[in-house]
Amino acid sequence: MRARLFVCVLLAAYATPHARAAVIDEIQVTATRRSSSIDAVPAPVSVIDASVIATSTLLTDALAFAPGVMLQETTPGQGAAVVRGLKGSEVLHLVDGIRLNNAIFRSAPTQYLALVPGASVQRIEVLHGSAAALYGSDAVGGVVNIITRQPQFAEDRVRVTGDATLKLNSADALRAAALTLELADDELAALIAFDAARTGERRIGGGERVSDSGYETYGLRAAVRSRITERATMFADVQLMRQPSTPRVDELNAGFGETQAASAEFFFEPNQRTFVHVGAQIDDGWLGAEWQLRSAWQRIDDDRRTRNSGSRIRTLETNRSDLFHVGVTGGREYARGGWTVGAEWYHDAVASTRRTVDLDTAEQVATQPRFPDDSSLDQAAVFGQLVWLPTDRQTLSAGIRFTDLTADTNSAGAAPLGNTDVSGEVGWLLALTESVSIAANIGRSFRAPNIFDLGVSGARPGNRFNIANGDLQPETAIQYDVGVRYVDDRISAKATLFRLDYRDRIASVPTGELTADGRVIERNENIARAEIVGLELDARYALRDRLSLLLVVNAVRGTEFNPEREPGDRIPPVNGQLRLTWSARPNTQLATGVTFAREQNRLSARDVRDSRINPLGTPGWVSFDIALQQQLRQRWQLDAQLQNVLDQRYRVHGSGVDARGINLALQLRYTF
Repeated sequence: MRARLFVCVLLAAYATPHARAAVIDEIQVTATRRSSSIDAVPAPVSVIDASVIATSTLLTDALAFAPGVMLQETTPGQGAAVVRGLKGSEVLHLVDGIRLNNAIFRSAPTQYLALVPGASVQRIEVLHGSAAALYGSDAVGGVVNIITRQPQFAEDRVRVTGDATLKLNSADALRAAALTLELADDELAALIAFDAARTGERRIGGGERVSDSGYETYGLRAAVRSRITERATMFADVQLMRQPSTPRVDELNAGFGETQAASAEFFFEPNQRTFVHVGAQIDDGWLGAEWQLRSAWQRIDDDRRTRNSGSRIRTLETNRSDLFHVGVTGGREYARGGWTVGAEWYHDAVASTRRTVDLDTAEQVATQPRFPDDSSLDQAAVFGQLVWLPTDRQTLSAGIRFTDLTADTNSAGAAPLGNTDVSGEVGWLLALTESVSIAANIGRSFRAPNIFDLGVSGARPGNRFNIANGDLQPETAIQYDVGVRYVDDRISAKATLFRLDYRDRIASVPTGELTADGRVIERNENIARAEIVGLELDARYALRDRLSLLLVVNAVRGTEFNPEREPGDRIPPVNGQLRLTWSARPNTQLATGVTFAREQNRLSARDVRDSRINPLGTPGWVSFDIALQQQLRQRWQLDAQLQNVLDQRYRVHGSGVDARGINLALQLRYTF
């Protein structure tokens, strides 16, 4: 396998759209909450631009094999980003700086990132490592910030612009379309975007189609900006995303160690997200700063229809989170640095019901819901960050945050659980020469127990049954990283080493009892700790004026003490991408390359029990890809990709479904 991987890396370089990385000096906002050059802050940040997102089937696909990130798929319609070996509620997900994470996020891979419409997303910024000073709970592995395209004012006359896109692919039998329309003058700008996709059953390597793997998804976004004065603007943004009935593939198909599928029915029916975001921005306001006042409401519906194999009892669930936000943020840049301050409040209300239906008698019985009904989670915080340039070659940053959290599980006899936390980080950037700099960061982050941790109840994958525990403490983590950056006319490269010490980690602990149908009864406890170390490498080299090379390597190693020492849970293997891009003509671009992953045989006890993971370890794999981007005319663009050219059958570690086999993907875009 190692020899084969070496030969493949020498022969080709990665070419699929999600590999197309952002320019090294692209403006980012996630590390400081204000616009900054990606090279001007110590924190490691990766940017995935709009061209990558536009050619992805789902928004989540754009994250696959980005620096420091691996994408886990439990089912084709959903994906979860694994950042520095952590996932789910251990990584903070934002949309335009507003939390996507809610009270029912689990620390395992979650499906909610697929509920952000991708038609008008401008870029995705991934901040690697602790960011708890600016963002609070859950920002342990890092922050994934989805930044949407904002309507822009026209300076001289009324302007109407837009684009229409059609996508097809063979492996998923994908049919997708998107339309974006923007209307603007010098005082008012509006944008509306719609996208829809439908797939059939996935074709994996070797030609087999995976049953119960097709899905549909629909998204709508409308945004408006209004210029109030020369220095002040107001905005409103509405986003809707719906997956009417998405199958959970790993439950509907027999996995490793199973002779039959665990479930006869398992559908997210529906999963949907509604998001309303309003606010105002004032430039050169009080203290000469830029101020943002924002409020938002997000509703996520996670309804499910399930039935165990061989059973005539169907279970119907409704699970809903209503997340409310109010916040103010101010920031200013000086010649020798800048500052950011803010305050924010979140209130998350959870509603949950569950009932069983006897398919023979039609009798319905209300049972204990997945989450405590009418439970809630509140977070209030003040924070600040200072960036200072003591010399022309040094940048120092420091941030601190005070957070007060209250979780109410609405359980009889149980008082609300309150926690107060202080988190922060310090960073240092030193330019050794005009081309070489080093960066170092240290931060303390935390993850407060949410309603899922405290109150989840019912059957879980892997033949488990969870019972509630309303007395948990926050998880805490100390993270260190040090990196080297090199930039000149032809090369831009970043290599970062990191270490994470994760304490009081919440883990499921068997009680020693079984349910009547043989499931192992577990409950959550602050019993585990973890040590995670790794390397992130992102290098780009302009071989000639029209020829460029990209290399990304991600390596993570985790050890968990639960309480016995064992390999970390669902830690990705060494993985990455290598691609070669040739700009044949001004309107033509060709690329070829590979993605790769080594075998992962360091498995935790939980990994071995997980039907998604081969108990002997996940084999390594290499996938070849070829891509063509052609500007047909002034307004037309064609993207064509041939993915997994050798039709290899492989699975990304921890995923519930094999990757696509040989796949022809086409995208035609018209801009007006």
